[in-house]
Amino acid sequence: MKQILLGMHNFENAYGAFPAGYADKTGKPGLSWRVAILPFIEQEALFRQFKLDEPWDSENNKKLIDKMPKMFAPPNTSTNGYTFARGFTGPNTWLPPQQQAGTPGQALLGARMIDIRDGTSNTILVADAGHAVIWTKPDEMLFAPNNVPKLGGVFESGITVGMADGSTRFLPSNISPQKLALAIQINDGQILDLDN
Repeated sequence: MKQILLGMHNFENAYGAFPAGYADKTGKPGLSWRVAILPFIEQEALFRQFKLDEPWDSENNKKLIDKMPKMFAPPNTSTNGYTFARGFTGPNTWLPPQQQAGTPGQALLGARMIDIRDGTSNTILVADAGHAVIWTKPDEMLFAPNNVPKLGGVFESGITVGMADGSTRFLPSNISPQKLALAIQINDGQILDLDN
């Protein structure tokens, strides 16, 4: 999780915002933010094999699913190209629910660091989702304040989360949905201490 966050922060430093993926030929997200951070996590050679203006399931890009970097898989497990490391999309999250159309092959951008007004140490960017998805597919967890997605598909005892400040936390599996909702939103004006 720390390597993933480092890649996200390095992308944010380079582009001025967190990664939301790449636009395909329709202008909509065709590849995930996980593909976008590849050059920032020492995976430049893999990144160059993608056709950035094609969707994740194009003939070329489908062949790369099995080449998922180990950091996207649970420890000591092979998931055949599926990952539990997912972000959140919805109101007040770092991934806009509706991406504006982009130029094919263009990097799509999420929130900027400055947009996270509730505090970067209080805001979750990435979490172990309850369900795995293909790592190249732009399929993130749909969030609403009254509808928190299921988390914790890796460990029974808790949930690994990556915070916007680059730190990682292990939250108890019985954490309340209300606390999670506050921690997922980037600018709801309610500061949350996850330790209490």
